[in-house]
Order: sequence, then C-alpha cells, then structure tokens
Amino acid sequence: MFNRKIVRFSWAMVLASCVVGGCRCSRDDSDASDAQIDRQTLVEEAPHAPRPHVIFPAGVHGGDASLNAFVEHVLQVCQMGDYDAFRQLFGSIYEPTSLANFRRIWPQVKEIEIQRIHAGEGDPPAVYVVEAQARLRQEDRKGRKEVNLPIMIFREGDHWRLGPVPKEFRDRVGLTSTAPSTGQETDSGQ
Repeated sequence: MFNRKIVRFSWAMVLASCVVGGCRCSRDDSDASDAQIDRQTLVEEAPHAPRPHVIFPAGVHGGDASLNAFVEHVLQVCQMGDYDAFRQLFGSIYEPTSLANFRRIWPQVKEIEIQRIHAGEGDPPAVYVVEAQARLRQEDRKGRKEVNLPIMIFREGDHWRLGPVPKEFRDRVGLTSTAPSTGQETDSGQ
C-alpha cells in the first residue's frame, strides 16, 4: 500500500511528483478534505522539514520550451508540497492522489531526477513521456531506495497536463517502471 502511494505522489513529485505512481481515473472517491482550496503548502506548514531535492539536467530538456517550463513547474510544485497546484497538473480525466497520501508521501521523497524525455508522434508532438527516478529517504517495503517513475505529459486544450503512461507507449520506447501498477493505465494516446 505504501509503495502505491509513493508512486502516485512521486509523479507528481517529480514529475515527481512524486512517489507512488499514477492517478485514478475516477473522481467518485475523493476525500472531502480534498475540496478545500487555498491551503498552505507543506513547506509553509513545516518550514524546517526536509524538502525533496529536484534535478532536471539541461542535457535532458526537450526541444519545446513550453514543455521544459511545465516540467520545471511540476518539480517546483512537488518540492514545495503544494497540493492545490499539484491537483491542477493532471488532465481532466485523471484524479491525483488524495491529500492524505500526498501528506504521507511528501516527506519520504529525498530526491527526484528527470532522466529522459521521449517525444510522441507528430510535429510538434502533443504527447511526451518523462522518465524520472525518485530516491527515498528510507527503503520501502520491498527494500528499494529508488523508484523509476514514467509519466505522460500531454496537451489538453492549450495547457500541458499529467497522466499515466499508456501501455502502448511504454512498450514502444521500452520504459521500465519499478512503481507498482495502479491498474488504471490507459491504452488511449490522449
């Protein structure tokens, strides 16, 4: 259970952000506390708590400046523990992890590093997959201190959004994920 929550958050923590890997496709089970707006970031609540370190090397940046800016924004949101902003990163059909999971996972993530960006089809591509690695402060139940976190970034209207990586895209580019499957992956290309 802890691993799944870490993966969901990590990709938002990471892009990452943050560590449990994915998102739900239903808004039916939202926690009532998730409906609150203008809540403090976790950094504001606990200014002395260790923040996740985020790394987005220049050599990994994609050719689209708006995509790079979005990835930087995702990393900043995750680093600050800004749940309100975190929720807004996801596409309209994806439900990010709950506030309770976000709060539980955020302090466990030590570092998130963007390792690769894969462009989808089209010119310019409307879909990208970002591979990130989350390093944890303590080993998870499976004894891992690092979790691979692929996440999809796609256009929804005029905005970049996050979502789980479609299986066909993962297979095509040979993505590996050590994050537990949420069972919610989609085969649609967004």
